[in-house]
Amino acid sequence: MLEIVTGVFINENNEILLLKRSEHRKDYPNKWNVLSEKIQASENPETCLERGIKERLGILNYQIIRRGEPFVDIDDSIQMKWLVYPYLCKILNEEIKLDAEHVDYRWTKIKDLSDYDCVLGMYKDLETVGVAL
Repeated sequence: MLEIVTGVFINENNEILLLKRSEHRKDYPNKWNVLSEKIQASENPETCLERGIKERLGILNYQIIRRGEPFVDIDDSIQMKWLVYPYLCKILNEEIKLDAEHVDYRWTKIKDLSDYDCVLGMYKDLETVGVAL
């Protein structure tokens, strides 16, 4: 089972940050998702989150608002199973600079999520950190 962290970012307008995965990504190419990062052997979930935010978003200043309870997510269609450590976060006065694994980002209202082709497991991330769907 792969261990990952997810970062759900919310702004002052109660919008969440969606990241569009590159067409070259192995899992879920061209789909929208929250920040997701594999935990390395030398990391705990929070150090992984910090690295993921820096590498994927180019952000150094952020605040963890809430930690959700870890949960197991399974996608039988790609035969994957993850142990997910979800976090609700806020970016503190910095501009997002995406890495090569993502091609776009959007701040969007929860009610507008159906407008995006999202990774299905993302909804459990939102629910677990207390974002109302």
